[in-house]
Amino acid sequence: MGNRAASKKAVPIQAVLIGSDRCEALGVTVRDAAPVLNLCRKLVAAGHDPQLPLHVYRGDVLALRVRSIGEGSRLSIAGEGVGFRDRIQPDGVSPVGAHDQSVTSDKTDISSSESQAGGHG
Repeated sequence: MGNRAASKKAVPIQAVLIGSDRCEALGVTVRDAAPVLNLCRKLVAAGHDPQLPLHVYRGDVLALRVRSIGEGSRLSIAGEGVGFRDRIQPDGVSPVGAHDQSVTSDKTDISSSESQAGGHG
């Protein structure tokens, strides 16, 4: 059993994060607003196993772990700038419908802020 567990554990790809917009690994360099996610896409496109994990270092410090480059390649930064979302919409999901939900959420937040502001004045 020990051999099976050891063989399933993949050796992570080591990447280096430089500044806020550049990431390098295995001879691939990416400049992007989300360089780690874009690097995952480039590595998968170059034929690397999508199940391989990615460890991203800033200097000697492990800054980020990506469970698999395949999973990372399917993500993008959420529109609100916090968190992630699937890069590819599943069949039957309208991007307009997804946008409408965030607008509704924003309106709720604005209304709450306005009512609180009104109560103070």
